[in-house]
Amino acid sequence: MMQSETTPVADHAATTPTAVPAVHVNALNTAETEEAVESAGVNKTKQSKSVTFILALFAGAFIGFGALFFLIVTCDPAMTWGPKRFVGGLAFCMGLILVLCCGAELFTGNSLMASNLAARRISLPALVRNWVIVWFGNLLGALILVALIAMAGTMGLNDGLVGETAVSTAISKVTLDPLTLFARGVLCNVLVCLAVRIGYSSRSTADKVLGILLPISGFVAMGFEHCVANMFFLPIGLVAKAMGYEANPDALSMFPDVADDFWGKAAINFCAQNGIITGYDDGTFQPNKAITRQEAASILRNAFKLTESSSETFPDDSAISNWAKESVYIVKASGLMKGDAGTGNFRPTSKITRAEAATI
Repeated sequence: MMQSETTPVADHAATTPTAVPAVHVNALNTAETEEAVESAGVNKTKQSKSVTFILALFAGAFIGFGALFFLIVTCDPAMTWGPKRFVGGLAFCMGLILVLCCGAELFTGNSLMASNLAARRISLPALVRNWVIVWFGNLLGALILVALIAMAGTMGLNDGLVGETAVSTAISKVTLDPLTLFARGVLCNVLVCLAVRIGYSSRSTADKVLGILLPISGFVAMGFEHCVANMFFLPIGLVAKAMGYEANPDALSMFPDVADDFWGKAAINFCAQNGIITGYDDGTFQPNKAITRQEAASILRNAFKLTESSSETFPDDSAISNWAKESVYIVKASGLMKGDAGTGNFRPTSKITRAEAATI
């Protein structure tokens, strides 16, 4: 039988699948990205509490994996400051990549939901409920990972340098003053939210990964503070110390104004870790600043763990600061520091000379 002339002929052009590029250079425009962000925020508030908590638990573990990767690559003392910060930042990116690509719930990323509240797409109670559930879920996920890492013996890698770096990193974070921590937290979350927004503007997984790299590695290199990462860094530091690892003086600097390649960094870290000398209230160390005689007395007392005090006072006792008086007279009793030969004055605010340092 011949085919009828009225029989439709298949449209091959319509049925042939169009090749989809692996990486799209045509990301969503600003309006489309905003709609994607707001739609995602609305969907987050519609999830059940249990689903939100489980997804948050995974996010805490994912960020913990990134933080552990950071510790492993930065524990190498042969790396100089710049490369160490950059490579460590790239390693940490793994955490947020896992969060965005696997659909987990991260507290810092969900801060972007504030834009949904501003657009009146979600209510304040719904926003707060999501943040509270996600924060505690992130914390539990990080703590579970800490326990598993401790049992896995990961802190012993590289002859224990990973454990030492974990202790040093934790110490460097808890020695900062509250205002510095707050400012670094805000700056960190600015870059995290930008990275998440870039993720929403992407059309493929490869786009998301590429878009995340610079904002996240940037905030790590700049020394900003990520609250969920600290849910891992601080407990793993405590666990590593309990396991017998001591702070690594060759690890990252504990002070923002002491570069990791500064010649005196190891000694400064050692003194700070052992309570011999501390930083200033703003979190800085000011390594090139000369010290006064009363500051030197405090350092000597802490370094030698002196306790016996002298009952004899200096003629210029009133000039000695209250915070330093006890240390001054303890050091006087030890014979390490004395008053002037002529006047007997201690001169607490005078700078200590190289000759005096040699005498001590």
